[in-house]
Amino acid sequence: MTAAARRRRVSHPGAIAFFVLPFGVLFALFFVLPIGYAVVQSLYVVERTGTFGPAREVFGGLAQYAQVFSNAPFWRSVGRVLLFGVVQVPVMLGWPC
Repeated sequence: MTAAARRRRVSHPGAIAFFVLPFGVLFALFFVLPIGYAVVQSLYVVERTGTFGPAREVFGGLAQYAQVFSNAPFWRSVGRVLLFGVVQVPVMLGWPC
């Protein structure tokens, strides 16, 4: 029997959607939508009039990202985290034994 003969056409394509749809809905609801909302919120800046004035959100675009990526302490902290991972992962895996 060949591989093509062993394959059968799915007789109930709706059953696949029935089982995949709940995962897709929950995945979108609890993973994709929160990440999208966080990205949109990260593009806004909170401005206040005075120290304790009312807050209002203003679209700031990518200005905050540009400020972070040009910040030297940010890159030093990224380096420390990477160094920690390079040292910690082999230690936790027991390498070299």
